[in-house]
Amino acid sequence: MTRWAQRVRQPVALAHLAPWRCRAGLRLARMAALLAIGLAVAAPAVGADPPPRMPHIRSADRAMLEVLREGGRRSLTFKRFVDEIEQSDLIVYVEATREVPPGMQAYLQLAGANARLRFVRIVVRIPASAETLIARLGHELEHATEIARAPEVRDQAGLDAFYRRIGDHSGAGWDTSAARSAGNIVLDELHHDTHATPATVTVVATKVPR
Repeated sequence: MTRWAQRVRQPVALAHLAPWRCRAGLRLARMAALLAIGLAVAAPAVGADPPPRMPHIRSADRAMLEVLREGGRRSLTFKRFVDEIEQSDLIVYVEATREVPPGMQAYLQLAGANARLRFVRIVVRIPASAETLIARLGHELEHATEIARAPEVRDQAGLDAFYRRIGDHSGAGWDTSAARSAGNIVLDELHHDTHATPATVTVVATKVPR
């Protein structure tokens, strides 16, 4: 399985989506173990309403979930990505870690698919400020929406063909102009938000259960 990773120029000039070799043993079953852990990024439903369906954007890390919620509150672009993914067949698992390939700050990986759902994994490097994490996630969520709109992308071969068609390649790998713009737009929206919180967020790195 191939990771697709982005190289980020500091402070947050979000750029490349590139292949990286995955550690052996990552399987769809590991992702299924998080089904009971996912928390909604959007506001919960009114008590009288039926229980909401499981969210499509999930994490085993409560601090990372708060970063996702903050992104949805402070950036209209970020919220648009979340809303579109929630209406798709794509499940997105978000992880934070200190261990990423050299030069990488975040990446997206196609994790698999079944008859009804497709699964991707987004990994972001910590520590970083909340705004930096949100901008990096905005870049990767744009890639997630690109995949959500492409039902033919169900395996690595489909992913490769898709980005050969819509992406551009420059050294580190594939990316899209939409994703590059998305990270910068999200960051700009955060800077113009009156509830800016520049404090650094150090998230405890969690791994998908084996």
